[in-house]
Amino acid sequence: MDKFLKAKFQGKRFDDHTLPLEVARDLAAYETLIIELAKYPFKANNPERQRLPKGFGANFQLHLERIEEGSTEAIVAEYRSPNQLMAHSEQYFYDARDMVNSCIAGDTPENFPRSLLNQFNVIGKSLRSDEKWFFSDNAVLTPQRRKELVLSVSRVYERDTELWGTIDQLDFKNRTFRLSLENNKSIPVPMDEETSELARQYAGRKRHSITAQVTGSFDSSDNLQKVTGVKSIEVQPNYHLASRFEAILSLHNGWYDGAGVAPDNEVAQFVADKFIEGYPEKISLPYIYPTPDGTILFEWDREDSPSMEFYPDRMEAEFHAFAPNNDIERTFSLSESSAWTQLFTFLSQTLQEIE
Repeated sequence: MDKFLKAKFQGKRFDDHTLPLEVARDLAAYETLIIELAKYPFKANNPERQRLPKGFGANFQLHLERIEEGSTEAIVAEYRSPNQLMAHSEQYFYDARDMVNSCIAGDTPENFPRSLLNQFNVIGKSLRSDEKWFFSDNAVLTPQRRKELVLSVSRVYERDTELWGTIDQLDFKNRTFRLSLENNKSIPVPMDEETSELARQYAGRKRHSITAQVTGSFDSSDNLQKVTGVKSIEVQPNYHLASRFEAILSLHNGWYDGAGVAPDNEVAQFVADKFIEGYPEKISLPYIYPTPDGTILFEWDREDSPSMEFYPDRMEAEFHAFAPNNDIERTFSLSESSAWTQLFTFLSQTLQEIE
Protein backbone atom coordinates (compact mmCIF):
# COMPACT_ATOMS: atom_id res chain seq x y z
CA MET A 1 0.00 0.00 0.00
CA ASP A 2 1.19 3.52 -0.82
CA LYS A 3 1.08 6.39 1.64
CA PHE A 4 -1.68 8.75 0.49
CA LEU A 5 -1.89 11.18 3.40
CA LYS A 6 -0.06 11.90 6.64
CA ALA A 7 -2.75 13.56 8.71
CA LYS A 8 -1.49 15.40 11.78
CA PHE A 9 -3.88 16.45 14.55
CA GLN A 10 -3.10 19.03 17.23
CA GLY A 11 -5.09 19.73 20.39
CA LYS A 12 -5.48 18.47 23.95
CA ARG A 13 -7.47 15.41 22.87
CA PHE A 14 -4.49 14.22 20.84
CA ASP A 15 -1.76 14.69 23.47
CA ASP A 16 -1.77 10.98 24.35
CA HIS A 17 -1.27 10.05 20.67
CA THR A 18 -4.65 8.41 20.16
CA LEU A 19 -7.35 9.15 17.61
CA PRO A 20 -10.95 9.62 18.86
CA LEU A 21 -13.48 7.58 16.91
CA GLU A 22 -15.43 10.67 15.87
CA VAL A 23 -12.28 11.99 14.18
CA ALA A 24 -11.94 8.67 12.36
CA ARG A 25 -15.39 9.37 10.90
CA ASP A 26 -13.97 12.62 9.51
CA LEU A 27 -11.33 10.58 7.72
CA ALA A 28 -14.06 8.43 6.18
CA ALA A 29 -15.79 11.59 4.93
CA TYR A 30 -12.45 12.74 3.48
CA GLU A 31 -12.22 9.49 1.52
CA THR A 32 -15.70 10.13 0.09
CA LEU A 33 -14.68 13.63 -1.01
CA ILE A 34 -11.55 12.32 -2.75
CA ILE A 35 -13.57 9.74 -4.70
CA GLU A 36 -16.25 12.25 -5.73
CA LEU A 37 -13.70 14.89 -6.67
CA ALA A 38 -11.64 12.47 -8.79
CA LYS A 39 -14.67 11.75 -11.00
CA TYR A 40 -14.84 15.29 -12.39
CA PRO A 41 -11.45 15.54 -14.15
CA PHE A 42 -11.74 11.94 -15.33
CA LYS A 43 -15.01 12.73 -17.11
CA ALA A 44 -13.56 15.96 -18.49
CA ASN A 45 -10.51 14.15 -19.90
CA ASN A 46 -12.52 11.23 -21.26
CA PRO A 47 -15.58 12.79 -22.93
CA GLU A 48 -16.03 9.73 -25.12
CA ARG A 49 -16.83 7.57 -22.08
CA GLN A 50 -20.44 7.51 -20.94
CA ARG A 51 -19.57 5.75 -17.71
CA LEU A 52 -16.70 5.63 -15.28
CA PRO A 53 -14.45 2.54 -15.38
CA LYS A 54 -15.79 -0.36 -13.37
CA GLY A 55 -14.49 -0.11 -9.82
CA PHE A 56 -13.29 3.48 -10.27
CA GLY A 57 -14.52 4.54 -6.84
CA ALA A 58 -15.42 1.29 -5.14
CA ASN A 59 -11.92 -0.10 -5.27
CA PHE A 60 -10.17 3.04 -4.08
CA GLN A 61 -10.04 2.84 -0.30
CA LEU A 62 -8.07 4.66 2.35
CA HIS A 63 -6.92 2.59 5.31
CA LEU A 64 -5.62 3.93 8.62
CA GLU A 65 -2.23 2.25 8.72
CA ARG A 66 -0.78 3.46 12.02
CA ILE A 67 -0.63 6.30 14.57
CA GLU A 68 2.79 7.86 15.07
CA GLU A 69 4.30 9.74 18.01
CA GLY A 70 4.24 13.50 18.38
CA SER A 71 0.92 15.24 18.11
CA THR A 72 -1.32 12.50 16.79
CA GLU A 73 -0.18 11.63 13.26
CA ALA A 74 -2.37 9.22 11.33
CA ILE A 75 -0.78 7.51 8.35
CA VAL A 76 -3.51 6.93 5.79
CA ALA A 77 -2.59 4.43 3.10
CA GLU A 78 -4.25 3.86 -0.26
CA TYR A 79 -5.69 0.44 -0.97
CA ARG A 80 -6.06 -0.83 -4.53
CA SER A 81 -7.78 -4.04 -5.45
CA PRO A 82 -5.52 -5.91 -7.95
CA ASN A 83 -6.55 -5.80 -11.62
CA GLN A 84 -9.66 -3.71 -10.92
CA LEU A 85 -8.45 -0.14 -10.67
CA MET A 86 -7.08 0.98 -14.01
CA ALA A 87 -3.50 2.18 -13.69
CA HIS A 88 -4.11 5.36 -15.67
CA SER A 89 -7.00 6.30 -13.31
CA GLU A 90 -4.89 6.28 -10.16
CA GLN A 91 -3.43 9.73 -10.72
CA TYR A 92 -6.89 11.34 -10.54
CA PHE A 93 -7.12 10.47 -6.84
CA TYR A 94 -3.72 11.98 -6.10
CA ASP A 95 -4.72 15.07 -8.06
CA ALA A 96 -7.92 15.23 -6.00
CA ARG A 97 -5.83 15.07 -2.82
CA ASP A 98 -3.73 18.02 -3.99
CA MET A 99 -6.84 19.99 -4.93
CA VAL A 100 -8.31 19.45 -1.45
CA ASN A 101 -5.04 20.59 0.13
CA SER A 102 -5.05 23.75 -2.01
CA CYS A 103 -8.66 24.39 -1.09
CA ILE A 104 -7.92 24.12 2.64
CA ALA A 105 -4.82 26.29 2.26
CA GLY A 106 -6.99 29.10 0.86
CA ASP A 107 -6.27 28.74 -2.86
CA THR A 108 -9.31 26.87 -4.19
CA PRO A 109 -8.59 25.64 -7.76
CA GLU A 110 -10.89 27.03 -10.46
CA ASN A 111 -11.90 23.51 -11.48
CA PHE A 112 -12.87 22.52 -7.94
CA PRO A 113 -16.66 21.84 -8.07
CA ARG A 114 -18.22 24.30 -5.67
CA SER A 115 -20.96 21.84 -4.76
CA LEU A 116 -18.35 19.60 -3.17
CA LEU A 117 -17.34 22.31 -0.71
CA ASN A 118 -20.43 21.27 1.23
CA GLN A 119 -18.56 18.06 2.07
CA PHE A 120 -16.74 20.14 4.71
CA ASN A 121 -19.98 20.10 6.65
CA VAL A 122 -18.77 16.60 7.58
CA ILE A 123 -15.01 16.76 7.18
CA GLY A 124 -13.61 18.38 10.31
CA LYS A 125 -16.98 18.61 12.08
CA SER A 126 -15.50 16.86 15.12
CA LEU A 127 -12.74 19.47 15.52
CA ARG A 128 -12.97 21.53 18.67
CA SER A 129 -12.04 25.19 18.96
CA ASP A 130 -8.44 24.50 20.01
CA GLU A 131 -7.77 21.77 17.45
CA LYS A 132 -6.11 21.66 14.02
CA TRP A 133 -5.91 19.06 11.29
CA PHE A 134 -2.76 19.30 9.14
CA PHE A 135 -3.20 17.83 5.66
CA SER A 136 0.19 19.27 4.72
CA ASP A 137 2.46 22.02 6.04
CA ASN A 138 0.33 24.67 4.33
CA ALA A 139 -3.08 23.02 4.37
CA VAL A 140 -4.39 23.32 7.95
CA LEU A 141 -8.06 22.76 8.68
CA THR A 142 -9.44 24.59 11.73
CA PRO A 143 -13.08 25.07 12.77
CA GLN A 144 -12.89 28.62 11.38
CA ARG A 145 -11.45 27.53 8.02
CA ARG A 146 -14.03 24.77 7.74
CA LYS A 147 -16.78 27.33 8.41
CA GLU A 148 -15.41 29.62 5.68
CA LEU A 149 -15.33 26.82 3.13
CA VAL A 150 -18.94 25.79 3.69
CA LEU A 151 -20.28 29.35 3.87
CA SER A 152 -18.66 30.13 0.54
CA VAL A 153 -21.39 27.99 -1.08
CA SER A 154 -24.13 27.93 1.55
CA ARG A 155 -25.96 30.27 3.91
CA VAL A 156 -25.40 27.89 6.83
CA TYR A 157 -22.82 25.43 8.04
CA GLU A 158 -23.09 22.55 10.48
CA ARG A 159 -21.22 21.90 13.68
CA ASP A 160 -21.74 20.00 16.90
CA THR A 161 -22.94 21.91 19.92
CA GLU A 162 -24.52 21.44 23.34
CA LEU A 163 -28.01 22.69 24.17
CA TRP A 164 -29.46 23.04 27.65
CA GLY A 165 -33.12 23.55 28.50
CA THR A 166 -36.43 21.86 29.26
CA ILE A 167 -38.87 19.97 27.04
CA ASP A 168 -42.00 21.99 26.33
CA GLN A 169 -44.08 19.93 23.95
CA LEU A 170 -44.00 17.01 21.53
CA ASP A 171 -44.84 16.97 17.83
CA PHE A 172 -45.33 13.33 16.87
CA LYS A 173 -46.39 14.22 13.32
CA ASN A 174 -43.01 15.86 12.59
CA ARG A 175 -41.16 13.60 15.06
CA THR A 176 -39.71 16.50 17.06
CA PHE A 177 -39.84 17.89 20.57
CA ARG A 178 -39.52 21.57 21.37
CA LEU A 179 -36.60 22.38 23.64
CA SER A 180 -37.03 25.57 25.67
CA LEU A 181 -33.57 27.13 26.05
CA GLU A 182 -32.29 29.25 28.90
CA ASN A 183 -32.32 32.40 26.72
CA ASN A 184 -36.14 32.16 26.55
CA LYS A 185 -36.00 30.83 23.01
CA SER A 186 -37.10 27.40 21.89
CA ILE A 187 -36.17 25.15 18.98
CA PRO A 188 -37.47 21.87 17.52
CA VAL A 189 -35.22 18.86 18.08
CA PRO A 190 -35.55 15.63 16.05
CA MET A 191 -36.84 12.55 17.89
CA ASP A 192 -35.95 8.93 17.25
CA GLU A 193 -37.36 5.95 19.13
CA GLU A 194 -34.95 6.37 22.03
CA THR A 195 -35.35 10.13 22.46
CA SER A 196 -39.13 10.00 22.00
CA GLU A 197 -39.40 7.80 25.07
CA LEU A 198 -37.36 10.27 27.09
CA ALA A 199 -39.29 13.22 25.66
CA ARG A 200 -42.60 11.64 26.64
CA GLN A 201 -41.37 11.19 30.19
CA TYR A 202 -40.09 14.73 30.73
CA ALA A 203 -42.29 16.91 28.49
CA GLY A 204 -43.77 19.78 30.50
CA ARG A 205 -41.76 18.96 33.62
CA LYS A 206 -39.88 22.20 34.10
CA ARG A 207 -37.85 21.00 37.08
CA HIS A 208 -35.87 18.58 34.95
CA SER A 209 -33.25 19.98 32.57
CA ILE A 210 -32.14 18.37 29.34
CA THR A 211 -28.57 18.52 28.08
CA ALA A 212 -28.48 17.55 24.40
CA GLN A 213 -25.38 16.99 22.28
CA VAL A 214 -26.62 17.89 18.81
CA THR A 215 -25.58 18.81 15.31
CA GLY A 216 -26.91 22.22 14.34
CA SER A 217 -27.02 24.53 11.34
CA PHE A 218 -25.50 27.95 12.06
CA ASP A 219 -25.38 31.15 10.05
CA SER A 220 -22.27 33.26 9.49
CA SER A 221 -22.84 34.99 12.86
CA ASP A 222 -22.99 31.60 14.61
CA ASN A 223 -26.69 31.89 15.38
CA LEU A 224 -28.33 28.49 15.62
CA GLN A 225 -30.89 28.09 12.82
CA LYS A 226 -31.87 24.45 13.07
CA VAL A 227 -31.05 21.22 14.90
CA THR A 228 -30.32 18.58 12.27
CA GLY A 229 -29.34 15.63 14.46
CA VAL A 230 -29.01 14.41 18.03
CA LYS A 231 -25.94 12.59 19.34
CA SER A 232 -26.97 12.11 22.97
CA ILE A 233 -29.36 13.42 25.60
CA GLU A 234 -28.90 13.50 29.36
CA VAL A 235 -31.44 14.45 32.01
CA GLN A 236 -30.64 16.39 35.18
CA PRO A 237 -33.58 15.75 37.55
CA ASN A 238 -34.55 18.69 39.75
CA TYR A 239 -31.74 20.83 38.38
CA HIS A 240 -32.72 23.82 40.58
CA LEU A 241 -32.17 21.67 43.66
CA ALA A 242 -28.93 20.37 42.18
CA SER A 243 -27.58 23.89 41.65
CA ARG A 244 -28.48 24.94 45.20
CA PHE A 245 -26.76 21.93 46.69
CA GLU A 246 -23.76 22.51 44.44
CA ALA A 247 -23.11 25.84 46.17
CA ILE A 248 -23.25 24.18 49.59
CA LEU A 249 -20.91 21.39 48.52
CA SER A 250 -18.29 23.96 47.53
CA LEU A 251 -18.07 25.45 51.05
CA HIS A 252 -15.03 25.17 53.31
CA ASN A 253 -14.65 25.83 57.03
CA GLY A 254 -14.50 29.56 57.68
CA TRP A 255 -16.93 30.38 54.87
CA TYR A 256 -18.92 32.77 57.09
CA ASP A 257 -16.69 35.79 57.79
CA GLY A 258 -13.84 33.53 58.86
CA ALA A 259 -16.11 31.41 61.01
CA GLY A 260 -18.79 28.98 59.92
CA VAL A 261 -18.59 25.21 59.77
CA ALA A 262 -18.95 23.63 56.34
CA PRO A 263 -21.33 20.65 56.26
CA ASP A 264 -19.62 17.30 55.99
CA ASN A 265 -19.12 16.98 52.25
CA GLU A 266 -19.86 13.27 52.01
CA VAL A 267 -23.06 13.60 54.03
CA ALA A 268 -24.12 16.74 52.15
CA GLN A 269 -23.65 14.93 48.83
CA PHE A 270 -25.73 12.02 50.13
CA VAL A 271 -28.53 14.41 51.15
CA ALA A 272 -28.33 16.20 47.79
CA ASP A 273 -28.67 12.91 45.91
CA LYS A 274 -31.69 11.92 47.99
CA PHE A 275 -33.45 15.24 47.42
CA ILE A 276 -32.67 15.37 43.71
CA GLU A 277 -33.93 11.83 43.23
CA GLY A 278 -37.00 11.80 45.44
CA TYR A 279 -38.32 15.33 45.99
CA PRO A 280 -42.11 15.44 45.30
CA GLU A 281 -43.05 17.27 42.11
CA LYS A 282 -46.39 18.54 43.40
CA ILE A 283 -44.92 20.86 46.02
CA SER A 284 -42.83 23.97 45.55
CA LEU A 285 -39.06 23.89 45.78
CA PRO A 286 -37.43 25.06 49.00
CA TYR A 287 -34.71 27.62 49.43
CA ILE A 288 -31.63 25.85 50.78
CA TYR A 289 -29.06 27.54 52.99
CA PRO A 290 -26.01 26.46 54.96
CA THR A 291 -25.90 27.65 58.58
CA PRO A 292 -22.77 28.73 60.46
CA ASP A 293 -23.25 25.68 62.71
CA GLY A 294 -22.77 23.24 59.83
CA THR A 295 -26.43 22.32 59.35
CA ILE A 296 -28.53 22.72 56.20
CA LEU A 297 -31.71 24.80 56.37
CA PHE A 298 -34.70 24.32 54.05
CA GLU A 299 -37.34 27.05 53.83
CA TRP A 300 -40.53 27.18 51.77
CA ASP A 301 -42.08 30.46 50.66
CA ARG A 302 -45.47 29.89 52.32
CA GLU A 303 -47.64 31.97 54.58
CA ASP A 304 -47.08 29.61 57.52
CA SER A 305 -43.28 29.64 57.10
CA PRO A 306 -42.53 25.90 56.92
CA SER A 307 -38.88 25.06 57.41
CA MET A 308 -36.67 22.07 58.04
CA GLU A 309 -33.17 21.87 59.47
CA PHE A 310 -30.93 18.94 58.65
CA TYR A 311 -28.19 17.92 61.14
CA PRO A 312 -25.42 16.04 59.30
CA ASP A 313 -23.67 14.88 62.49
CA ARG A 314 -26.68 12.83 63.61
CA MET A 315 -28.52 12.36 60.28
CA GLU A 316 -31.70 13.96 61.57
CA ALA A 317 -34.12 16.50 60.12
CA GLU A 318 -36.47 18.68 62.19
CA PHE A 319 -39.53 20.12 60.45
CA HIS A 320 -41.58 23.03 61.77
CA ALA A 321 -44.52 25.02 60.42
CA PHE A 322 -47.10 27.42 61.86
CA ALA A 323 -50.38 25.75 60.97
CA PRO A 324 -53.64 27.74 61.32
CA ASN A 325 -54.79 25.83 64.43
CA ASN A 326 -51.57 24.42 65.82
CA ASP A 327 -47.90 24.25 64.98
CA ILE A 328 -46.58 21.23 63.09
CA GLU A 329 -43.36 19.70 64.37
CA ARG A 330 -41.77 16.46 63.27
CA THR A 331 -38.32 14.90 63.63
CA PHE A 332 -36.99 12.36 61.12
CA SER A 333 -34.07 10.01 61.70
CA LEU A 334 -32.69 9.51 58.21
CA SER A 335 -30.11 6.79 58.72
CA GLU A 336 -32.32 4.24 56.94
CA SER A 337 -33.38 4.49 53.29
CA SER A 338 -37.03 3.87 54.17
CA ALA A 339 -37.01 7.00 56.34
CA TRP A 340 -36.44 9.16 53.26
CA THR A 341 -39.63 7.81 51.70
CA GLN A 342 -41.48 8.72 54.89
CA LEU A 343 -39.97 12.21 54.86
CA PHE A 344 -40.99 12.93 51.26
CA THR A 345 -44.47 11.53 51.83
CA PHE A 346 -44.83 13.78 54.88
CA LEU A 347 -43.59 16.86 52.97
CA SER A 348 -45.92 16.13 50.07
CA GLN A 349 -48.98 15.78 52.28
CA THR A 350 -48.16 18.53 54.77
CA LEU A 351 -47.04 21.24 52.38
CA GLN A 352 -50.00 20.71 50.08
CA GLU A 353 -52.30 21.02 53.07
CA ILE A 354 -50.60 24.21 54.19
CA GLU A 355 -50.91 25.66 50.71
